[in-house]
Amino acid sequence: MTAVQAAETAIKRAEVAVRPLLLTDANAAAMLGRSKAWIRRLRGEDQRRLRNGQPIKGPRWSVIERSVFYKLSDLEDWVARRATPLGTIPFTGNHPSRRRTERERAAAGRTP
Repeated sequence: MTAVQAAETAIKRAEVAVRPLLLTDANAAAMLGRSKAWIRRLRGEDQRRLRNGQPIKGPRWSVIERSVFYKLSDLEDWVARRATPLGTIPFTGNHPSRRRTERERAAAGRTP
């Protein structure tokens, strides 16, 4: 096989990566590693915020006819604004196992 033939074969086998312009709520949620219910709840809360004249907290969405879509660029911008590289999650001490232990102590008549 010549170099030209090898190049033609590689081109035929190459997969074309298509970057979608619009994502459904299911696809947008999957891109963010969340559920459809999460992104729909976030959008519902943002709609209430808009009605009250407040800024939205979730990613921007678009409506075409009666379908809701998210632009990939809007999702990327939202993540860039919200993400904290190497961030930490504050511990509130309100873990369910801690509450269960407190209930067990209270039931036994003991206090922490």
